[in-house]
Amino acid sequence: MNNDKNTSALIEKIIAILFLVSFFCVLAYPVSDPDVFWHIKTGEWIWQHKALPDKDPFSYTIDDSDYTSYSRPSVILRQYWLSQLLLYGLHSALGWYGIILFRYVIYSALLALLYSWMREKNVNRISALFFLLPVFLLVLAYGGERPNTLSYLFAALLFYLTDKFILTDDKKGFLLPAVMLVWSLMHGGFLLGEVLLSIYFMVTLFRGIKGHATGRAYVFKLSVLLLSVAAPFLFSGDAWHTAQMMMHETSGPLAALYKNSIAETISPFTNAGANIDLVAYLAFIILLLIVVIRHFPLEHMLLAAFLLALSFTSIRYLPFFLIMASPMAAFHWSARPSFDLTNKVFRISIYATILFCTIFMGQAGARKSFFLEGLLSKYYPGDAVSFLKTAKPEGNMFNSYTWGGYLIYELYPDRKVFIDPRALSLSLYAKYRDVLDVTAKKTEHTWRDVFEGYHISVVLIPPYNVIDGKVTMLIKKLVDDPEWHLVFLGERSGALIFLKNDSGNDRQIGHYSLRKEAAFEHVLEELKKDSGKNSSWRKDLQIAVVSLFLKRYEEAEHHLERARGRNHSLSGTSVDKVLTVLRKNDYGQLDAEDLYKIYGL
Repeated sequence: MNNDKNTSALIEKIIAILFLVSFFCVLAYPVSDPDVFWHIKTGEWIWQHKALPDKDPFSYTIDDSDYTSYSRPSVILRQYWLSQLLLYGLHSALGWYGIILFRYVIYSALLALLYSWMREKNVNRISALFFLLPVFLLVLAYGGERPNTLSYLFAALLFYLTDKFILTDDKKGFLLPAVMLVWSLMHGGFLLGEVLLSIYFMVTLFRGIKGHATGRAYVFKLSVLLLSVAAPFLFSGDAWHTAQMMMHETSGPLAALYKNSIAETISPFTNAGANIDLVAYLAFIILLLIVVIRHFPLEHMLLAAFLLALSFTSIRYLPFFLIMASPMAAFHWSARPSFDLTNKVFRISIYATILFCTIFMGQAGARKSFFLEGLLSKYYPGDAVSFLKTAKPEGNMFNSYTWGGYLIYELYPDRKVFIDPRALSLSLYAKYRDVLDVTAKKTEHTWRDVFEGYHISVVLIPPYNVIDGKVTMLIKKLVDDPEWHLVFLGERSGALIFLKNDSGNDRQIGHYSLRKEAAFEHVLEELKKDSGKNSSWRKDLQIAVVSLFLKRYEEAEHHLERARGRNHSLSGTSVDKVLTVLRKNDYGQLDAEDLYKIYGL
């Protein structure tokens, strides 16, 4: 018996060590979050000006009416100032290592808080590690360096303090107002904290009405909860703007357009195939909750139900459900006889599950670590930025949305951006989408209208959208337009730069101009990269469309046939029509509208 216990103890120590090593490997990815750049730059602006910005200093496209017509600009410009100063300070002191340190500290603190809480509740050490696996998933699927990572930590801390304060009379409850105030100065996620506190307040009030709670301690709890809810609004006027934005700007056509085109705002079930790991883990946690939910106090039931419903509406809320549901399940699962770790078969199953998950995720993190790939993600167009700094083209710049924050970081104050991930104006975001969606007849000329309206003479765009894999069709319009010249093709990021020839850029165009067809060849080359592991019928369609632009008809026919073979639902669509023309070698019958339809499939 002692030998068996000693063996189990040794195995658990090995598992714990591997868990920690794997966790630190998972955290070792390059800086990649598209928002961290503008947060750093905003922190720098705040530090230099000793004030919060009332108007956007980084873009040239925001009208004065945008600041008065809705609350989003005020929230985005002023909500995060404390976390932005923190990010700027770390970056100033340690460069990108400081941002990576920020990430390590936040997620390590989250891991330590949840683990220590489970141990306080007498959860077995190995069981606690099992219920910390969602934190691994959180880092892999949502990891980043922006202020929302602080919201993950604050949410867990608030849950911990509130739960102990209400259910065990822990005196640390007096910290709750301060936690909420600081959180509100860090990130708009504090509104989730408002809901959490409100749930505890309503249940506590209900118990008092029912006569289950009375006396000074009861009144003190209600008072602290009320003060905690009110603290952000009493001491920070910007908290009101955040609440207004959530209430008034989550509906309407522009909000819907923005929501449907941002990956983190859609439901995990919208594209379940692409989010299969998240959906599977969500289902697993739900199953665990169902098994143990009858042991939950009312507060936990309501909180779990709210966060689960929120997670169904948007991927961005799924981390909060995982963070809070995991300890809830851990606290009560040992009450089930079937979950008894003294059962050898069950214990070995838990060991195997933790080992497999930690090793699998750890090696995935190690292969993508900043030691191998550099401190900054290769996705960002550093080579294109170097070109702009050297060539110094005249005129305003149109740029990719996801690159906007990086361009702010690299080019401000010498050059401002057209758009960036802050999306300060949803009407501007709609114009941006129209410029990119030049395949639709109704927007055929929109890109010219927008470019003329904003005096755009420089275009910096990627070859394709990394989220949906679709080619940037604006490239086709710029190649066909004699006023625009291709001057740069990026090897590192794949970026393309075009300059307009009537904007004082004659010298730059004369010196750097490239053969325009090279743009399509470049796009085709970028699409074919990693074609083995990322190959799909959608990529085949995009390759076919660009091949047709280059008049490589045999290659286009091959990829159209392969796409139809991979997805039989393409039969009867424009794919068949174009294939018929290609097989007859009757290339003059190719219809641009059919190509655009293929592109949009």
